[in-house]
Amino acid sequence: MARIDFEGDVFETEDQRNWTDASYKTYSTPLALPFPVTMNRGTVIEQNVRFSLAKISQKIFFQSSAKQPVHINLTKQTTPFPAIGLLQSSRYPTLSESECSLLKKLKIDHLRVDLSFVEKSWKEKFSEANLTAKQLNVPLFLSLAFSDHPENDAASFIEICGALSPKIDSVLIVDEGTKVSNSEWFAPARKLFKEKLNNVSVGAGTNAYFAEFNRNKPFPGEADFIAWSVNPQVHAFDYLTLLENLQAQADTVISARTFQPGIPLWVTPVTLKPRFNPVATRTEKPGINYPSPPDPRQMSLFTAGWLVGSLKYLAEAGASKITFFETTGEKGLIQGPENSLWPADFPSLGGMIFPVFFVLNELLRYSQGRVMNTMVSQPDSVSALTLLDGFKNVLVLASHTPKVINVLLPFPVTECSVRILDLPFCRNNMFSRGTLPDLPVQVCRPDKGVLELQPFTVVFVEIPS
Repeated sequence: MARIDFEGDVFETEDQRNWTDASYKTYSTPLALPFPVTMNRGTVIEQNVRFSLAKISQKIFFQSSAKQPVHINLTKQTTPFPAIGLLQSSRYPTLSESECSLLKKLKIDHLRVDLSFVEKSWKEKFSEANLTAKQLNVPLFLSLAFSDHPENDAASFIEICGALSPKIDSVLIVDEGTKVSNSEWFAPARKLFKEKLNNVSVGAGTNAYFAEFNRNKPFPGEADFIAWSVNPQVHAFDYLTLLENLQAQADTVISARTFQPGIPLWVTPVTLKPRFNPVATRTEKPGINYPSPPDPRQMSLFTAGWLVGSLKYLAEAGASKITFFETTGEKGLIQGPENSLWPADFPSLGGMIFPVFFVLNELLRYSQGRVMNTMVSQPDSVSALTLLDGFKNVLVLASHTPKVINVLLPFPVTECSVRILDLPFCRNNMFSRGTLPDLPVQVCRPDKGVLELQPFTVVFVEIPS
């Protein structure tokens, strides 16, 4: 048994699953005392942490399961496949004809755009997003951050909607300062938008992390949905952290379900890095490095597999709508017309198609189906997502490691059809040549039901009927 004793300052323990991090953090001084803490010159702070381990009577052995195959267990519990959309590009305001053709192939549910009425350029940004949505023939999902004058903001927004005639599916209303919905003016804003925007869905929540919303309950009771964003790098950024944090995404959905049972839960957007710092103590100035340069893993097979894991945990927990990544640019599915702004760290070329595009293209074939809860014995090594569409059911296996992994399939089979997203396919198809091939179907003969999963590959295994 372990014991930890604290002395001196007051400590606070934080459940970091509120940021979808699979960890806890203990610190001082508590945030409520306040944040940030003012320290006067000469102030003395004393802290002492003592860790002690009680004597144990037997040795503890840590047995590695590296040589054991990964076991997959299919349950009978299913949930609907969530509606999947994309985030408006922060680098390119419009789409080229070839980019539009590629993205339309995905048949996404919506295009999300974040508008802040504090920014002078919000009308221009709205107009650009409206054009992009019309190019893709999808409705807009708007996140609206209101200033200290919400009545004026709402009136200006309704006025420009009259000029642009946008097709708006849903609106998330938040306060620019707190990043969460304001219970005082949410109801009148919702009523106005319902009247003026053809009974559009109006949601509450936050355009930041689940933590911001969880701290500010109760939320407006008349909301049509609850929404919050996800990224795995709030507290750390190594590969293992990104993988461990996948399961914590489900915890946010499970917690949100208790706020108002039955209300739709939307996780939007899901990005690889933070979009901004919601607890910044000074003004951040936008720029190409704001809030930080993009993650070079965005263009990797690792992130394609990470997306499979994110969709798995969010869908199995009951999220009904998810926004994944931006359309184009270094934070998106396609690089866009120009080379990377960070060629040394993010060596992408204009027109390059990232692996996350290919994996979404395959996954969205099952958008009208259901997701079956699937258990994995080594979730940090493999994510397993089972998709059912009534015709061809598929088990999606995503390798998260640079090593070959053996996976014991959860059904008896001597021969099966597979589609494999791997490095050769991505290299051969990273630039569009007019038509984009689907993943080729291959015949696989597992040895005693064991499938050999190559490093960082995503394999779609057709389940025998």
